[in-house]
Amino acid sequence: MSENSATRVLEDGQNRAFEDGLIRASDLRPPLAAMTAARDGDFTEVPETGYAPVAELSTAFNQIIDRDIHFNTEVRRLRRELV
Repeated sequence: MSENSATRVLEDGQNRAFEDGLIRASDLRPPLAAMTAARDGDFTEVPETGYAPVAELSTAFNQIIDRDIHFNTEVRRLRRELV
């Protein structure tokens, strides 16, 4: 995993020190799994839990999913009206 200058990522097995701005790679696996599932058509929301950056990432992901579901619902509704 590449390192971002804003937030360093700890690989599993290193000490937990989020107070220093560190996030474990394992904390990022659930949001990554949800994004991969969404790419494959599964629009299940993720729990908005964990440390602030991970929870914020999950919240943003859920908002994207909500908008996508709303958009798809509107497209289907318009299709029914036009056909």
